[in-house]
Amino acid sequence: MNSKALKLRFTISKWTKSCLLFPVYFWAVEILRFITAGSVDDGKSTLIGRLLYETGNIPKDEFNTVKGLYKTANGNVDFSRFTDGLADERAKGITIDVAYRYFFTSTRKYIIADSPGHKEYTRNMFTAASNADAAIVLVDATFGVTEQTFRHSQVLALLKVPKVAYAINKMDAFSYDQDRFQTIKNSLDQLAHRLGMTVQTVPISALEGENLIYASPKMPWYTGPTLLTFLENAHPRFGQDGNSVVMVQYVSKQYKSRRAMGKLLNGDTLPKEMVVLPAKKRVMLKGIWAEELREKKGSLVQNVSFELAEDNHLERGDIVVENPTDFQVSCKLMAKCCHFSEEDIWEGKSFILKIGTQERVCRVKTLLEKLDPTTGKINSYPSSVSMNDFAWLELQTEEAIVYATRNCEELMQGILIDINSNFTASAILVDSNGF
Repeated sequence: MNSKALKLRFTISKWTKSCLLFPVYFWAVEILRFITAGSVDDGKSTLIGRLLYETGNIPKDEFNTVKGLYKTANGNVDFSRFTDGLADERAKGITIDVAYRYFFTSTRKYIIADSPGHKEYTRNMFTAASNADAAIVLVDATFGVTEQTFRHSQVLALLKVPKVAYAINKMDAFSYDQDRFQTIKNSLDQLAHRLGMTVQTVPISALEGENLIYASPKMPWYTGPTLLTFLENAHPRFGQDGNSVVMVQYVSKQYKSRRAMGKLLNGDTLPKEMVVLPAKKRVMLKGIWAEELREKKGSLVQNVSFELAEDNHLERGDIVVENPTDFQVSCKLMAKCCHFSEEDIWEGKSFILKIGTQERVCRVKTLLEKLDPTTGKINSYPSSVSMNDFAWLELQTEEAIVYATRNCEELMQGILIDINSNFTASAILVDSNGF
């Protein structure tokens, strides 16, 4: 082999090793997922663009391009242009789909789900919130608490998002008046109390960057955390419990051997002895392989594969758990739902219920309650549930399904799929308690 070939081989070898090392660094970073919500024109896109800029996550050339092309009415940079990516959104001036953005600080990586504000896109917000560790709900200081504020708060309460901040935006339009802030905060406190939520309320100006990263000298009367401090103090909610749980996604069947691949929903590793649900059969694990090791507990849901010591029956949709006491195997379940479809729900209507990788045909046995999110009024035993309604219902499945009763949110959430159209009709949260 000549010297040029040796040099090329050495260069490729170095490049390959560096590529292999990069994912280890990437996955070792703690990740926090949060959602932004609010009514149309409350300033979500401007807030996110400003956060990206203030934390140094916008390249200089991109910033200069936007600065040269897009200005606000007062001549400032239009920070919303860093986030509104869809052509339809730009044409309509609104966000119609969940847009994901990313930024780093010195402590962790953040994944932002910028959700739409219009009522008809509530389903998009629900999907994004189901995986969120925290939420920022924007409230326009001009309008105060709106119907969408009630609706989005209900979704966050329903999904039990642990850390929620109300950001009262556009305080600059009121000369950073404390009384205006306090009036809106009082209404938000009443709403949070009704929903059983613990919240933080922060006065901000996304346009001017006040109280986003640093405490604003224009609002000395506010002594709480900035939005970034609120996020830095939040923690990932998934994978905190020690009980190992794997959702089986694929099974490779070989001669006298079955290797299963799945998603580790809880725990840091797998013990050698576990229980397969819904069969309730105890099995021994012969070998375990993990994609990456977690350096911080709860920072990552990882993929694992394992082989059983015996040729036991295992298939996609099975749940393999260390301790089955946190799970129910049943043909009946109670759930709260947010309905998305234009076709109503009524008793006796059939759906496909999907929880994780499990799919079961089910029917609505009883409509127990329907909630008006703007007033909190509950209608017991309604005749139907319409689009964007919140309801509590009882479902009956044709075959037993596995769901968690605590400590594993991913197996407490699911969707109802229309059997005829294959359209996602409702998002559900397993819950035996009504509104």
